[in-house]
Formats: sequence, structure tokens, C-alpha cells
Amino acid sequence: MTAVHYRGEAPLLQDMLGGRVSCAFHSMTASGEQIRSGRPRPLATLGRGGIPSLPSVPTFVSLGYPEYLGNPGFIGLFAPARTPEPILAALVDAFRQTMARPEVLRRMAETDTIAQYLPPAAFRADVEKYLAFWQGLVDRLGITAEG
Repeated sequence: MTAVHYRGEAPLLQDMLGGRVSCAFHSMTASGEQIRSGRPRPLATLGRGGIPSLPSVPTFVSLGYPEYLGNPGFIGLFAPARTPEPILAALVDAFRQTMARPEVLRRMAETDTIAQYLPPAAFRADVEKYLAFWQGLVDRLGITAEG
């Protein structure tokens, strides 16, 4: 395969639907509506639990691919590094409250986003683990940037 770099999922999805790209990785958030309508056809998913609205689509790991394809990714709330502590505390509290609202959880489920609130220290540790995973994968595969 030849890697084709895009500036986002929307143009990639359009090119795939238009037949200019034969396959791609997409998030359910960006392309779930198209996927559920049958265009494009999902072959496998990242993560270990699969996609709730697509129970018949296997995970890469269940098909025998390496364990590193069991990492589903994450979505999180970030703030600039020098944000004052009172503002951070207010953001954390607002986000925690928002993530407890049934209508927010329902909407996230509708887009196949598995909701999970983590306090800042736990989220930071999760992000560090995720970055270490990707750095390890880059190192194992000998990936380098073209300049």
C-alpha cells in the first residue's frame, strides 16, 4: 500500500467514497453515519471491545493481528500548559459534571463513543501510556519522518 496523507478525516472519507482511495482508518465519530448506511464497508476495528452499533464487525486482534491494534485511542480535554490553577479547577469541575449528564452520555453512545471520565492525574497517566505505546511502535517498526 501507499500511504496518502490527508488534513483530516472528511477529505479522506470523500476520496474513499469517490473511489480515489481503496481503504482507510476512520473514527466512528467522523464517519459512523456513512458506515452505518453501508458506505463504506467496515472490515475490522481497533480496540478490544468492538463497536457497539456494529457487533458483527471483528476487531483486528480477534482476527489474529498484533496486540498493539487493540489500542482504541482516546478523546480528551486539554488546556494550555500555563493555565492558572483556579481556571483548571473550574474546567475540570465543568467537564466532570458534563460527563455525568445522561443526555451527553446518550449522545456519545449514539456516535459510538465510549464515555469515560478520568480525573486529571489519571488522564495524564493514560496519555503518557498512550504516547509510550506509539513511540514503542515507531521504534519497533523503524518508522522515520521524511523531510
